[in-house]
Amino acid sequence: MTALLRFLDRRTLWIGLGLATLLVATSALLFLHGVKQDAKALQARAQGSMDTLAREIHDSLVPAHTLVASLAPALESASVASFESLTETVRSAALRTPQAYGSGVAFDPAWLRAHPGFVAGAAPNALGQFAIFLVRRNDSAPQPRAILYDYTDTTLETSLWYTRAARRKKSGWAGPYFGQAAKTHFVAYSRPLFDSRHQFMGVAFATMSLSRLREQVAGKSGLSEGYVTLLSDNGTILYHPRVEMMEGNQTIRTVAAQTNNTALLQFSDSLDKASLKGELAYHSIYTRENTRLKYQRIPDLGWTLLGVVPDRSGQPWCTYHKQLFLFVLALLVLGLWLWCLISWRYIWLRSAGVALLFIAGLVTLCTLAVQKYESGICAPLSVLVGDARQQEHDCSRTPLTNSFAASAYMNRCFEVTHAMRSIPTGVELQTINFTSAYSFSMTGYLWQRYRNRADTALLGVEFPEQECASLTLTYDDSLAPGQYVRGWRFAVNIRQPFNYRRYPVDKEEFWLRMAPKGLSPDILLEPDFLGYRQGRSSLFGIDQNLVLPHWKLLNTNFSYAVNQSSSNYGKRTLTGNPTPELYFSLHVRRNILDAFISHFIPLLVIVLMLFAILWVGRKQSSDSKILGFSSLSGASGCSGLFFIAIYNHISVRTALGVSEVVYMECFFFVTYAAILFVSLNAILVGMDDKSRFINHNDNQISRLLYWPLITGILFVCTFVAFW
Repeated sequence: MTALLRFLDRRTLWIGLGLATLLVATSALLFLHGVKQDAKALQARAQGSMDTLAREIHDSLVPAHTLVASLAPALESASVASFESLTETVRSAALRTPQAYGSGVAFDPAWLRAHPGFVAGAAPNALGQFAIFLVRRNDSAPQPRAILYDYTDTTLETSLWYTRAARRKKSGWAGPYFGQAAKTHFVAYSRPLFDSRHQFMGVAFATMSLSRLREQVAGKSGLSEGYVTLLSDNGTILYHPRVEMMEGNQTIRTVAAQTNNTALLQFSDSLDKASLKGELAYHSIYTRENTRLKYQRIPDLGWTLLGVVPDRSGQPWCTYHKQLFLFVLALLVLGLWLWCLISWRYIWLRSAGVALLFIAGLVTLCTLAVQKYESGICAPLSVLVGDARQQEHDCSRTPLTNSFAASAYMNRCFEVTHAMRSIPTGVELQTINFTSAYSFSMTGYLWQRYRNRADTALLGVEFPEQECASLTLTYDDSLAPGQYVRGWRFAVNIRQPFNYRRYPVDKEEFWLRMAPKGLSPDILLEPDFLGYRQGRSSLFGIDQNLVLPHWKLLNTNFSYAVNQSSSNYGKRTLTGNPTPELYFSLHVRRNILDAFISHFIPLLVIVLMLFAILWVGRKQSSDSKILGFSSLSGASGCSGLFFIAIYNHISVRTALGVSEVVYMECFFFVTYAAILFVSLNAILVGMDDKSRFINHNDNQISRLLYWPLITGILFVCTFVAFW
């Protein structure tokens, strides 16, 4: 010991202090640099994804421009002299452009009256209108279709393709509008036609299926982080991951007004004046995230592509918890060297200081772990709304907290056929109660929304992991014409695995696994996010009076998983890929105070009593003679403390029912090692040997190393457990 103290002179301590300071500065810079670089890379990836998507949208709509451009010269030059030749001109252009759903030409009634012989064989309708319209169905040859409405009526949504071009006297896109015959939405590119006298004669147009465009955007809308929205030139929402946002031709201004979003309202007011590219701060009420709203004009279309990208890829303690752990370790090393320098001449103060630093490091690591749990779903926004890169990995159990996350996730991870019936399903948990370490009971309400009373036979769910369950119908109401909801009261006992490896600083998940009634492969259970209040709370579907002792509620989410089975349950219909099952999950964190009182305090008392035995274990001190210390009494005291510790240890493993070592057991193992150390030390003190370790200052080394060793080993165990 004396030689060691000579070696650790002040010069060595100053050098160590400098190296420790350098280690702290390096780890801090690495952490800050990582956060900054990740934010920059996130924005760069988002911008690159938006550029690529804008080009793809533009390229997919260029055929409509080409088709109309090929029609206009022949019509304006009056080179078509008959109905047949005009029809053949439109047909030829349509055959060269298979991407377009429909194409044609519609003449102005006033111009037709002024030029009655322009097209021989043309027969205007009762309104004096004449148009040729050819459509494709299922990649077939273009077939003529009559326009049965007044395409000059400015009040009709379906006549936008004509009225906008006629009013503005310039080419452009119109829509979206709903085609009654095709039962789908369209956008149309129109070009006004002018005769040799520059008089308006009609409109040449081409229609594109909006559903196909939406599928294209949905399939590639997953930014590296975030999601995209597509707006028309007048701000109409052409695509949004939330299906309800595309209903009723909503505009971005109406959405901004409804949500009282000032930033979005200002952007909508300046949409036609906005530059080609830009961004602004934006808080999304759907993801509950502070984000950057990137916007970009699509060349030649006048449409705007919006990208919602988070300001950060995740909480620092989520993405960079390992760097934070290294930073804590570096701070600990710095503190150790600094304390040794300060307490150079006070060896007991140095021992106590080292032990306290290890305890501070242990508490800090546990606090970081708790902060990681309480940061919500510890994942970037890409997980909340759908990350395209996840397509290369396992899509199972990705947390979903909003409807557009669910729709984007399903488009990315599962093949949903048109034959499948989607049933919005919601859950409200009322009570949760542990019945064993791996079993619990749940009660609450479950509801499903549907559109047709004839579909009631399809309603209901199965709980595949139930031990026993009851489902009682409580209401069946009509919300609006064609909108109904049916609700049940459920009580279910579930057995599922829990991960107690980090007990008592652990986070667990209670999930409710739901499958379609009768395990039907044609039914898909969809999270009913419309049944919950939108806001910043990460806890939805939970009764505010739910009591779960010893646990803190963190967040809830839906998720999907495909559970492969080795049988088809005797049903021949279950032959293809299994239907994804819906999960509703509640994430909780254990209350550490309960475990601290019941387990840590007894262990703390044990190690304090061991130190007391070690303190009086001396050869030359009069204190040991007064207290009657002997090797036998010291070993006997240790054996009694051992039985107390082992009994507590057994009770922990019995309560958890684990087959692996948990974090809490590190404290028991260290206690056993301390008992063995003190027992051997008591025996060696009683022996008349020449051991320098025992005889130096009457067993001083054992007492000096006791607390630093115990706290140091516990710090290392904590570092490894939460790394």
